[in-house]
Amino acid sequence: MRWLALLSVVALLGAAPAHPAAKDKHIALPDGTRIDYLEVLPPDYQRRKDWYPMVLALPPGPQTRDMAEAGIARWRRQWQDAGWVVLAPWAPDGQTFNGDASKHLGPLTEALAKRYAPDGTKFHLVGISNGGRSAFTAALAAPDRFHSMVVLPGLPTSAQTARLGELTDLPITLVVGSEDGGWTSGSADTAKALTDVGGKVELVVLEGEGHDAFQQVTHARLAGWLSKR
Repeated sequence: MRWLALLSVVALLGAAPAHPAAKDKHIALPDGTRIDYLEVLPPDYQRRKDWYPMVLALPPGPQTRDMAEAGIARWRRQWQDAGWVVLAPWAPDGQTFNGDASKHLGPLTEALAKRYAPDGTKFHLVGISNGGRSAFTAALAAPDRFHSMVVLPGLPTSAQTARLGELTDLPITLVVGSEDGGWTSGSADTAKALTDVGGKVELVVLEGEGHDAFQQVTHARLAGWLSKR
């Protein structure tokens, strides 16, 4: 797929020496499941001295380590410069977070909140494509653990659409290309469903873009969406 090739190119971008590289970390869930993730820290990070704004970034495609890295590469250094922490998990054992590993997203969010103590004990949630689908699962599993949610793009399942009333306190931004087929129409339907239940939703359609529309999103724009409360 075109977006997969583009993400792979993005993942190869180098980082300036002043920006610490992403580190491989892991955490054990209460049931013993190990979840690996990438940890991106600002240069002056001091663990638990202050609360930091934190992003939980769910990867696209097969949700492997490579996809976790590619999914954050476009904005990594800007996040670091702005003093944000980014945590990008990948799914275990060849699973996906919108498939068999979906059951881990709630416990994973709680475990990471205990380890990192994010700003207000809440994360900002970002997902690309399959990560956007997974973001709806994470938000519904732990709605009180998120300040905001941005999917680029992302859609709920039909069963999750019936539960969108549980997310009315969560600002959600749906970003999609105008030429992304079912993702485009599905995002519009999701925005309407959220509006109908009183949700805080913004639909952003990037004209002329397809499934890799996220490549056109600047960090400043993304940070603006994430800063909604």
